[in-house]
Amino acid sequence: MTKVCILGNCQAQHLETMLKLSRPDIEVLNLEPVFMMTAEHHAAVYDKLGAADLIFAQRISNEFKLDWLSSEHIRATFGSKVTVWPNVYFDGYFPGVNYIYYGSWGKLLSPLLEYHFHHLTAAFQAGLPVDQAIDRFAGEGLLAATPDPFEASLAQLREREADVDITISDHLAERVGRERCFYTPNHPTNELLGELLARLLRHAGEASDIAPGVAMPYRLDEIYIATSPAVVGRYDLPFDRETRYVGREILDIEGSSVKLGGAKSYNVIELTEAFYRLYENVLVSA
Repeated sequence: MTKVCILGNCQAQHLETMLKLSRPDIEVLNLEPVFMMTAEHHAAVYDKLGAADLIFAQRISNEFKLDWLSSEHIRATFGSKVTVWPNVYFDGYFPGVNYIYYGSWGKLLSPLLEYHFHHLTAAFQAGLPVDQAIDRFAGEGLLAATPDPFEASLAQLREREADVDITISDHLAERVGRERCFYTPNHPTNELLGELLARLLRHAGEASDIAPGVAMPYRLDEIYIATSPAVVGRYDLPFDRETRYVGREILDIEGSSVKLGGAKSYNVIELTEAFYRLYENVLVSA
């Protein structure tokens, strides 16, 4: 039985599940996501990678805090059984989505879990009212800063693909305007991840029918960031005609600690007001 390791972030964990469902004849040697690994994981991770017949490794730069996880190091150590794939990231639907790192607290939580909008945060810090903030992060003001967000994000993805074995930007470019391909910038749909997995398998000389994995009910859709209305209009998109975000309810804010509740749906005004309430408690008092 062929043994496979998939090394990477949350996308890798999802690919593991899809592979198990699609190819029960393959043994998947599970790995933790790289952001949870420490120096203490080195020996155990390398033992699994050494035992694998195939390693599907997400591209990790040499600047990563654990150099033994970099793609270059993995290739040098494990040779031809390694296939490197890109971090599949696309923010063309919602330019300016980012994280806010807040001292020793790590990522500042928000109505969209860990996600913020750079232009919305800047509008709050500039003292702008809610309607002007909406224009900056979701309206025509957004396009003034990024006239062609699809091409800008695809260009960044192509740059990240320069030193990988398997690419996905060509497939994404064909579909990104026809169907929703990402729930958040780093959480693709099962369909897109399925195409990536099929390409990995074909590259390794394996059968690539991944339909059972694509059809599984689990998806990376806990958070749904709606396509910015200006982007919907810019490309005349057939989806997200009604702007609804699926995030989390904020129950309490104490200092930099944000307590989140269950799932909550927001329209663009409700979401902006929720971010403003958060920032009034956190950024103003910082």
